[in-house]
Amino acid sequence: MMKQNFSNKNFTLFVLIIFLHISIFFLSFSIKNNVVYENKDFNWKNVYQIIGVSKFLFKNNIAYALKENEYSYNSSSDLILHFDSKYKEDLNISGNYKKVYVSYIPDTNNKILGKASASFSLHHHRIELFPEKDSIFYPGKELDSFIIDFWLYPQASYEGNTIFSYYGPTYIKEFDKIDYAGIKCYLEKNQMKLDFANIFYLKDNPVSLEILTNVYLDIASWQHIAISYNALNGKLVITKNNKKKKIVWITET
Repeated sequence: MMKQNFSNKNFTLFVLIIFLHISIFFLSFSIKNNVVYENKDFNWKNVYQIIGVSKFLFKNNIAYALKENEYSYNSSSDLILHFDSKYKEDLNISGNYKKVYVSYIPDTNNKILGKASASFSLHHHRIELFPEKDSIFYPGKELDSFIIDFWLYPQASYEGNTIFSYYGPTYIKEFDKIDYAGIKCYLEKNQMKLDFANIFYLKDNPVSLEILTNVYLDIASWQHIAISYNALNGKLVITKNNKKKKIVWITET
């Protein structure tokens, strides 16, 4: 299996650039929806305990529905971004990052989770974050297993548009030169493409990988994208709406 780490602690650029309607969860989140009903083992009749549901009126009758998925920050979470407010000043960032720049339009009408989504419809719309020392992507750390997942609602598809980026120039000590390092996700012919630059190592040399994900975006439709990497076996899996689109083995053979 390939060794992976960031080659130099001088790598300081982390820019998360998002350009579409999006509700986003990075690297870890917990979902709890439970309904516990009649306990047949003890022959309890019509005794119910209801958790994780909301009550509403449907055709003059009381009805129940599962609450929207809830997220919570825990020790394995690196970053959670949830655009759950109609004011961008209330943007909640949970995790090991600090805000550098925030510009988007809150949208309370078109959303998939929570109370709102974020529209990145203008050229200057983006979010920039800087990793703190506890971040798994902090420069100088060995890259561990991770999951990046998010919801997208593309209003249009533009060649080269960036979805997210942790990508910038850095000194590569193995080659004694300045080169780019990091991870970038962007569009190429309406297909999501991933670039991994100088963060994976083949033996003692950093390598760069370009991966076509087989994820084609559907215009004017919500879709869930997940990118997971297992550092124990080098398996990288890309899914769209819970269906596997690409499996790549980041290994020597």
